[in-house]
Amino acid sequence: MIANIQQIDDEPWFEDWQKLFEVLKVSLPESSAETEEFDIFKENFLERWLKLMKQKLYDPALQDLNSQNSNEGDFNEV
Repeated sequence: MIANIQQIDDEPWFEDWQKLFEVLKVSLPESSAETEEFDIFKENFLERWLKLMKQKLYDPALQDLNSQNSNEGDFNEV
């Protein structure tokens, strides 16, 4: 995606990514931005994506597993 940043607005799939950026509260740097700005963007994106997945997917799944297997121990103890 970042390799073709100058044509990114022409890509039909980019609108979906823009929605994800809004949810994660990150902004893709301008095409003329320094490499460091792109590195910061990537770090922020990944950190926020992982946090969101932990909250929305991992934690609820563990909670469900633990409630189903209350006699067999806690999956968090691994």
